[in-house]
Amino acid sequence: MREANKVIELGDAPILAAVKSEKIDYLITLDTKHFKNSKVTNYIKTPIVTPGEFLKEFRKYWEKFE
Repeated sequence: MREANKVIELGDAPILAAVKSEKIDYLITLDTKHFKNSKVTNYIKTPIVTPGEFLKEFRKYWEKFE
């Protein structure tokens, strides 16, 4: 949490800390103002996407199986 507090606002730090500590494929958020910036993307390597961006990726993935 202390590291995450240095990167993002206090209210969003628990989310960012959890993303860093767990193995997740995507962080899906509408909060692009706080999460989609260079400080955050340098802190975590997990792709940060909006719900719409995620759905596009999901559709591309499933097209492989059709």
